[in-house]
Amino acid sequence: MNELEFQYQSRTNELYLNHPKLRSVNESEIIKISEIQDMLSDNDALIEYMFTDNKLVVFWVTKKDIDYHSFEVDSLSSEEFISGLVSAFRSSIQNNDSLDSISAKSVPLYDLLLKPFLNKYQAIENLLIVPSKSLSLLPFDALRINDSYLVEHFNIKYLPSATIYNYIKPPHRTTSRDLFAVAGSGLNEVITSTKNYSSLPSTILEVDAISKGFTDVLSLKNRDVSESRIKTSALNEFRYLHFATHGRVNEQNPEQSGLLISELIETEGAFEEDGYLNSKEISSLTFNADMVVLSACNTAIGKMISGEGLQGLQRSFFKAGASSVVVSLWSVYDKSTASFMGSFYENLTHFEKEEMGLWNNFKLLFDLYETPVFGYKEKALQQAKKEFIQHPYYNHPIYWAPFIMIGK
Repeated sequence: MNELEFQYQSRTNELYLNHPKLRSVNESEIIKISEIQDMLSDNDALIEYMFTDNKLVVFWVTKKDIDYHSFEVDSLSSEEFISGLVSAFRSSIQNNDSLDSISAKSVPLYDLLLKPFLNKYQAIENLLIVPSKSLSLLPFDALRINDSYLVEHFNIKYLPSATIYNYIKPPHRTTSRDLFAVAGSGLNEVITSTKNYSSLPSTILEVDAISKGFTDVLSLKNRDVSESRIKTSALNEFRYLHFATHGRVNEQNPEQSGLLISELIETEGAFEEDGYLNSKEISSLTFNADMVVLSACNTAIGKMISGEGLQGLQRSFFKAGASSVVVSLWSVYDKSTASFMGSFYENLTHFEKEEMGLWNNFKLLFDLYETPVFGYKEKALQQAKKEFIQHPYYNHPIYWAPFIMIGK
């Protein structure tokens, strides 16, 4: 083990073994550099960010190399400094600022987080990012390189931690049905406890748009949507699960983060249902899904835990059995989201056919197919963003940058 490998392993072990939330992870279970390199292709790079010893430490891992970069400032802690940069960049996008303003706020983030490596490793096309703390809120896709966005040059996805990759269920599992989709279109006369949520009429268009490419679809709309209906559906039969509704995050009690499903409070049956599917309830469900999409408001913003990334809603979906989760980093417009998701799913079916083919489908039957770290799902999300960058109305990153993919 060389010096950089030793540093990476030592810092990772320290994060897991000294943090009270992570002590259940044994040292032998923490992923090793060689395991990371084995799963990467020649065009992939894993970038892991760690705040430690008042520094931002960045490890860059490729199939053959390991690199390292650290940064600290005198006036603030590196964590506070980076958090300020992230907040300014996000605000610039969310306020629909000009491209010049977004670019100006992008420069220090790009220079600190990526430039030391990307100038050196020019063959890399795919970035697997393991963020920490405020970096979990950063839409890396929207960072600017010269006169273009990062997503135009690199396919990007995220992991809560490198170690958790081994614990996420692999995709391409055999399921009998295609898509289970829920539209939040029935949220019209919102009850008192949810009075801050608006109706989402365009989610019907969204569910209709994403359903076009599949033959076996179960979609719930308007008054067909209820918490008990979702809980009693055979969710483990579907490859894709899609929830187009409001999300809510409770940072003080992460188990109470969840999805607003219905205004209906159900009093019949063994248990009373309040129309709100919280993280604890989601974790108890059983999925067999290649992907869960949460096209809701702020579904990625959860409790921050050092070393494990953000404790957001996606964590409960991984526990339930999802291979990957698409979440939003800020509130999204339901009309533009309907268009974006239609493009995403159209590209999904296209790139899946392109990736699999006859031979790979044959290997899949015998459990011999090895899923690439970056495959058809990641390509589909990147392509949808590229298409929106060229869109006459929705080209601003406020419309496409919040959606990120996490997992396998």
